[in-house]
Amino acid sequence: MPGPATPLEEIRSLHVRAHMEGDAALMVSTFAPVMTSVQNGRVTESTLEQSLAGFSGYFDSTDILEWSDREPADIRYSADSSMAHVITMKRVITREKGPVTSPDAAPDTTEFAWTELWRVRDGAWKVELTATTTQP
Repeated sequence: MPGPATPLEEIRSLHVRAHMEGDAALMVSTFAPVMTSVQNGRVTESTLEQSLAGFSGYFDSTDILEWSDREPADIRYSADSSMAHVITMKRVITREKGPVTSPDAAPDTTEFAWTELWRVRDGAWKVELTATTTQP
């Protein structure tokens, strides 16, 4: 029987739920006021409002069929438990939504090496940075 989930395991399960239910507000509720993303050779920063708009558009245009860690995430907390990083391999399977999208349409599968940086802000864990790279 597994032990109790760590704080970040519980919060990260909300990210899975947000993706599967298309809930942009739930997803962004765990973000720092400014979220940094390292992806596709670029570094970008987004406010909460920008992140909410981005995830709303993404969820409106995409069916998420799977959004999961391929193996248990490596979560390491700082000695004072004010920061943590998460490293995992993530599988994302999506299908573009459209007016005539068929359930038989081929899904798109992407495998990521995935890193998150978390910090406690005002007593709550908030993700500040994600860095991802896709496998060829």
